[in-house]
Amino acid sequence: MDKKSIKQYCLNHLKEKSDVLVHAINEAQASANSNTKSSAGDKHETSRAMAQLENERLKKQLHQLNKLNEALKAIPIEQHTDSIQLGSIAETSAGSFFISIGLGKIMCNNEEFFVVPLHSPVGKQLANKKEGDSFVFNNNQESILKLY
Repeated sequence: MDKKSIKQYCLNHLKEKSDVLVHAINEAQASANSNTKSSAGDKHETSRAMAQLENERLKKQLHQLNKLNEALKAIPIEQHTDSIQLGSIAETSAGSFFISIGLGKIMCNNEEFFVVPLHSPVGKQLANKKEGDSFVFNNNQESILKLY
């Protein structure tokens, strides 16, 4: 399993989401700017306020995405450790986990991975475990087959 490819896939995924949000922010701003005052008065103000709220919501999402991106970039993947740490890939009887940020299930190089942070419930179960150790996932006893 190639950690570099999985990390790059996750970075690309975040970039795509970011691009969509930037486009939506630009659209919302254009919509707010194109609303000209009409005889409707209150309708105009309501429409403009709604567009502004949408723009703020999208900007918050973009900010969170940028924080995830920076966190992912900072995760070390070069070293191999004997126990599960930030940046580890754990192949388990329940599937493969990339311990990094919370992205959920992804498909990379025709393989399925769960991209989870160390502070998530399953991340806490996996933390500091070694090959051969057990953990609980979805109320099932699972085992760690291989670490990368």
